[in-house]
Amino acid sequence: MQKKIIALAVAGLVAAPAFAQTTNVQITGIAAVSATNYKVSSPNAVRAAALSTENRLDDQTSRFTLKGTEDLGGGMSAYFQIENRVSLDSRDKRDNSGTFGNATGLADGESFVGIKHNNIGSLGFGKYAMHYHETLGYSESYRAMNTQNYSIDLMGAVGGWFIAQNSRAQNAIKYDTPNWNGFSGKVIYSFNPAGNEGLYNAANPDYNKGSAWNVAVRYYQGPINVYASYFKHDMEGNGATAADQTSYKIGGDYKFPFGLKVGLHYDHSKIAHAGFSAVPALFSPIAGGGDTAVKRSAWMLPISYNFGAHGVYLTYIKAGNLKGVGFTDSGAQKWVLAYDYALSRRTYLGASYMQLKNKTNGFYNPWLAGASSLGGSAMGGLFGGVAGEKGRQFSLNVTHFF
Repeated sequence: MQKKIIALAVAGLVAAPAFAQTTNVQITGIAAVSATNYKVSSPNAVRAAALSTENRLDDQTSRFTLKGTEDLGGGMSAYFQIENRVSLDSRDKRDNSGTFGNATGLADGESFVGIKHNNIGSLGFGKYAMHYHETLGYSESYRAMNTQNYSIDLMGAVGGWFIAQNSRAQNAIKYDTPNWNGFSGKVIYSFNPAGNEGLYNAANPDYNKGSAWNVAVRYYQGPINVYASYFKHDMEGNGATAADQTSYKIGGDYKFPFGLKVGLHYDHSKIAHAGFSAVPALFSPIAGGGDTAVKRSAWMLPISYNFGAHGVYLTYIKAGNLKGVGFTDSGAQKWVLAYDYALSRRTYLGASYMQLKNKTNGFYNPWLAGASSLGGSAMGGLFGGVAGEKGRQFSLNVTHFF
C-alpha cells in the first residue's frame, strides 16, 4: 500500500543530495469520494419549507503523505511526515461554510519531525491528532470511507461544540512509548492546539496560559483492543472565564475468530464557563451567563463482520442530555449501517446509511458534513440550523489507498 522512492532518485530532486542518501522516503495516501443523498427535517417551519433532498458529491479527507526515516545507529532513527490534504470534489481549500478557507492544504494533516529509540520510544514535534481519534482505525474500521459515519460528531462534541479540535492539534510535542507485548502509551502537550501561541487581551495578561494535554494508554494484541484517554485544554487568551475543556474516554473491542468484532466505548466531557466563549447560539440559555460548566456523557456500540472480501458494519451512538443548562432534551442518537467490498488490497467500494436524530434541544451535526446549497451544512446550531433537526444520508463510497 506504499510506494517507496529510492533515496538516489530523491537526491536528484533536492538541492542538497548529500543529506538524502541515507533517508528512506515514501509516498502514501488516500483518495476517497462519496456520492450522497442527504435529507434534513426541521421543527422550524421556515427551514422545513426550504429544506429538501439534496444530491451531492463529497470528498472524504483525501490526502497524500510524504514520510521518511533515517537510521542514526545505536537503535536510534530520525523520522518525519508531511500529510497534505486535498479535495477531490471541488477546488482546494473549501471549508464547511462553502467558502474558500483552510480545510485542505500542504502539511494541513498530521505533520511532524522527531527522533526514535527502539528501547525508549519516540519524541516528535508538529501537528498531531489528539484524544478523539483513539477509535478511528481500531473500533471504527470502515474500509470504504465516509466521514459522516464516524462517531466524532456525538462522541467528540458537547451540544455541538467540539472537544480537542476534533482533528489535528497544532504546536504539539508527542511522546510515544515502545510497544511492550501489546501495551503502549502516549503523552501529547500543545502550547495551543487551536492556533498560534501567545494571544493577549486585557482579560488575560498571562497570555501564555493556553495549552492542552492528552494522555492515553492502550492494550492491543490478538483479538483484544482496550484503551483509555484523558484530555485537558486551557483556552488561550481568555483568562479565568474561558470555556476550558476536560474529557476522558474509555473503551474496547473484541474480535472473534470468525470475523465478528464487537465494542463498547464511553466518553464524558465538560466545558467550563461555556456561556462566555463557546458558540452563543448553543449556550446562551445557560443560567449565570457563563458561570456554569456544561457536561455531557456519550457511548457507542460498534459491531462489524468481515468475511472474505466483504465487510458489514452496524454502529449505534448516543449523546446524553447536557448537564448544567437551563433546558432538557438536549441529546442525540445516531445509527450507521454500512457495507463495503474489497476490489483489491487497496481499493474498496461501499454503500452506507446514516441517521442522526437530535432531541428537541439537541444541536448535533454530522462530522465534516460539508457545505450545502441549502444554507450551510444543514443540520446543527454550528452551521445555521436550529435545535431538534434530524438528518439521514445514503452514500455510495469509493476509497483507494496508495
